Amino acid sequence: MADKINYGVFPNPLPDAEGKTTYQVRHIPNGTMSEKGFLAHLKYHNTYNTTTMMSSLCVLRDEIIEQLRENRRFRIDGIGTFQMKVGLITWRCRVSASRPTPVS
Repeated sequence: MADKINYGVFPNPLPDAEGKTTYQVRHIPNGTMSEKGFLAHLKYHNTYNTTTMMSSLCVLRDEIIEQLRENRRFRIDGIGTFQMKVGLITWRCRVSASRPTPVS
């Protein structure tokens, strides 16, 4: 178990109303646990069999997706709230007579 939370301070991409750079604090994860690794971890820490745990996770996943598709938040006590996040992807274009082309 980690004894501290890893974080970093990053500049926001857009300046504030006065043109000044603002900053945000973001969590820096220590990797990503796979489903297989998670099931192995659960097996080590409790007596449920892997099939039962996998079935439970599948039902939970399906229910979260269903609620999000219905534009609802989904709250699980002790875990947190799941909700949709909408964002914009910005990309620069090179405009020609025929059509815009993304520039990387």
